[in-house]
Amino acid sequence: MKLDQNAREDKRPKYALVEMRKVDALKAAKRDSVKKLMLKLHNLGVLNDGSNPDEAAFVLKLKDKFAPFALHGYAKGISEWLKQADLSVPETKKLADELIEFAREINELAKTARALPKTKFPD
Repeated sequence: MKLDQNAREDKRPKYALVEMRKVDALKAAKRDSVKKLMLKLHNLGVLNDGSNPDEAAFVLKLKDKFAPFALHGYAKGISEWLKQADLSVPETKKLADELIEFAREINELAKTARALPKTKFPD
């Protein structure tokens, strides 16, 4: 298992970020095209705007001061799961191997976040 930006030839991530505060500002300016675009993306199942609790998400920018800690915590969560996994089951062993690689990539992402010259507190 790899992060999409490490698995894809074009290095693009799995998700793109839509800054909803900016979208709301555009909507407030009566930009009907923005409203229509957002609705169309939502109806196509491309936009997850948080309206479905089963698809809720938490976005973390690498420039967030707490990103390295959060990412290390995620990788540690994988390690904790692996400790209790029944690796005698072939499917679980295969998944475990993939998750080990995934955790390494997340830790590398945490290093990248920690090395950023300009970080900021969340707003």
